[in-house]
Amino acid sequence: MRVIAKWRSSSTSPAPLRDESRARCRRLCIRLLKRMYGLRPRVSAGCTTRHRRRLLSRRRADGLRSNARVIRSSVRTFLAAAAFAWSKVPERERRALRPLLWGAPGLQRLRRLSKDMLWSTQPEDPTRRQARMWVSDALYGERTRGGVLWGLLMLAIREPGTLARAASADAAKTLVRKFLTPDGVVGSHDHAQPTELELEVRAVLARLSQSSDPVDVDRLDRLALPQFDHPDISFVIPVWNHWRYTYACLAAIARCVRGTSYEAIVVDNGSSDETPHLLARIGNLRVVRNDSNIGFLRASNQGAAAARGRHLLFLNNDTQLLSGTVRALLSTIDSDPTIGAVGGRMIFLNGRLQEAGSIVWNDGSCLGYGRNDDPFDPQYSYVRAVDYCSAAMLLTPRELFQRAGGFDERYAPAYYEDSDYCMTLRAMGLRVIYQPAAVVIHREFGSSPRAEAALEAQTRNRSHFVEKWASALGGQPAPSPLAVLRARDASHRRRLLFIDDRVPDPRLGTGYPRANSMVTSLQELGWSITLFPLLHPERLDPTTRDLEQRGVEVITRGDGRRLDLKDFLEQRRDLYDVVLISRPHNMKEALPIVRRFAPRARVVYDAEAIFAERELRLLRLQGGAFNERFAQARIRLEGSLVGQADAITAVSAHEAKILEQFGARRTYVVGHSLDLRPTAPGYDERAGLLFVGGILDSPSPNEDALLYFAREVLPLVRRQLRCSLFVVGTNRSERVAALKSDDIRVVGRVDDLEPWYSRARVFVAPTRYAAGLPMKLHEAASVGLPSVVTPLIASQVGWSDGREVVVGRDAAEFARGLVALYSDRGLWERIRAGALNAVQRDCARQTFLAGLRAATGMHLDAADATADAPAAPLYRAGSLN
Repeated sequence: MRVIAKWRSSSTSPAPLRDESRARCRRLCIRLLKRMYGLRPRVSAGCTTRHRRRLLSRRRADGLRSNARVIRSSVRTFLAAAAFAWSKVPERERRALRPLLWGAPGLQRLRRLSKDMLWSTQPEDPTRRQARMWVSDALYGERTRGGVLWGLLMLAIREPGTLARAASADAAKTLVRKFLTPDGVVGSHDHAQPTELELEVRAVLARLSQSSDPVDVDRLDRLALPQFDHPDISFVIPVWNHWRYTYACLAAIARCVRGTSYEAIVVDNGSSDETPHLLARIGNLRVVRNDSNIGFLRASNQGAAAARGRHLLFLNNDTQLLSGTVRALLSTIDSDPTIGAVGGRMIFLNGRLQEAGSIVWNDGSCLGYGRNDDPFDPQYSYVRAVDYCSAAMLLTPRELFQRAGGFDERYAPAYYEDSDYCMTLRAMGLRVIYQPAAVVIHREFGSSPRAEAALEAQTRNRSHFVEKWASALGGQPAPSPLAVLRARDASHRRRLLFIDDRVPDPRLGTGYPRANSMVTSLQELGWSITLFPLLHPERLDPTTRDLEQRGVEVITRGDGRRLDLKDFLEQRRDLYDVVLISRPHNMKEALPIVRRFAPRARVVYDAEAIFAERELRLLRLQGGAFNERFAQARIRLEGSLVGQADAITAVSAHEAKILEQFGARRTYVVGHSLDLRPTAPGYDERAGLLFVGGILDSPSPNEDALLYFAREVLPLVRRQLRCSLFVVGTNRSERVAALKSDDIRVVGRVDDLEPWYSRARVFVAPTRYAAGLPMKLHEAASVGLPSVVTPLIASQVGWSDGREVVVGRDAAEFARGLVALYSDRGLWERIRAGALNAVQRDCARQTFLAGLRAATGMHLDAADATADAPAAPLYRAGSLN
């Protein structure tokens, strides 16, 4: 303001300034003030003093409340706005104004403040930063205040130097928060957003609770169902009175079923209310009429006999479908010819769960799994084989239903016919599947004459069921609350608990693509998988949804707090045959709990990377002070954890050998599993550089690699060629975001990487410190994108310079190799071919699966061993020299 006022009142103001230029400068200054203080000052002389006082009081108040971060942000905003305003001033007026502005006292103070701020924001000493990370690791798994204090005491005894180097005011604040909330994750967390399915269920339940029952059929909106000559699905709906339920059921079908050909068949069991009148008002509805109430079972058989659809979907008239239900049922039954029937998640009007599949006990009694629980609890949200699903919503092929003889009429009028039919399918070698994406709202006993009669029919038909299936029931478990978790999965597969930091979303990078491949491959090998994200339990869709649809139970939590592994395993004592733990901090926390509550389980440690080795590389890179004895102590600390596991999976033979030196037993190499899928565009159709990697923390290997490339390598490249760098992957680093320019495009996370692989000419991996195996390099090579890498990356994958990759040992050599690969078609095609051959050799799926089989203790028969024999022998401890 002082500068502006001086310019306005100065007698030395340049005469050549036109009125329009003066007005333009005034508008720009006003815009600058608005950006700095959120004010809207008027330019009239009468308001200048008042606004100046307001600005002064605001500045004083801000000065009392602000901290260093706020000041830095304000100054950066001011400088950016000032630069923008100055750039809009014409050059002629700029020359005249420059002496006035440059000597203004306010601007001089701002320049000094900016200089002081730059000094205060110098990067933290790398030794202190690394020490703070190690202290955090030492206290990572502590869930009690006593545990926090004990962890600090042990660290002070074992490594007093680390604790001393980590000491700072910020570290003390973090420690206090950790002490006050030991079982929570320190930091801010947003509550998880409900899924689309949850929102739809809430909306339907709210509408049903607020709506009043119609009193007159003639006042209802007329329904007109579509008409198809060859429907894919035939809805079979037996009804007896309760015309309001029937209308709501048919209205939901008309509203929610899209993209599927269907017909609706209503079997009216002699209704005495307004049902006949209602059915006559609905267009294209097929009606089968009975003179009396013959019950649900016989009416269902009648409707099935009249159906023309490829599949039958039995529905109670007191149910209401949701929008994705039919699509989910149909896609599930069409996905596998061994599936004989599919049911779904049934929810009461009060929002509680009726059943998520059902269990048949050895005494013939049945249990709806999860009854009266939260319908969206993770244990009810994944696909699995079950003993049976209720015929209140059951999809089955029409031809199969006829071949099985329909519902057995010994159970007429109703109840146990669905259990019997599903037992028949299982006796035929078919499976019954629970599909959680198929949801109906159900008024239990809403269509029965009375609840007491329904319960009496269930008791009577149970004896018929036991008599018919006596031999099969001998293999079912006895009814017990302790047996529910084992009995909920009718496939009776061996159970594996997979513990990692978070849901393995491949888009995050940092080892999660490999973890995702491990989970899905283990599931394909026949394991029943439970995924337990120990550190970050938030639901990450679409990955979580995809895993659940594959049949993986994913334990998530939406309130931002950590999951309690002890409580989880205490409720599931001795349930799991194998517990696979990834990353050393998870191993440290989980191993004692697993040994206590799952003592018979085989513990497999997945050494996704040797983290101590990566940390020490970072410390060397940043010039941190430490001795070799200290470095070996860090590696031994990690090695002591893996030595307690029953088996180890390592990403490479190199890291397996290091783990062997610290007592690892039965070590197996499980690298990456990739198929070759080279993209079509050739050398001439491509342009630009590509960097792929998730940056979740700071500092991190990917952040360091990108900053190194942008600051040291890219300027050398630009001297010889012009090309853009595309940075693809989750980015949570402000320093990386600040790199964004015309030549550096920070794209962020994408759902599909293939378009980016297809357009880029060269892939760059300038990683200077890391451990494990670089998934991003293998993936880029598998699609035929040549790469320039550092010696570290080349050594991790065992590839050679000039054959599979181009290696740059320093910034200058990296730039020269990149320019050569980018400009030389022959070199580009030679590196592309070599990398494709290397991926085919090193990332064969058979080798990947064989490593998982061996690590989890699966025994192969001769046929499997022949079909899936690895291309190279598995590494075991002691096999490398």
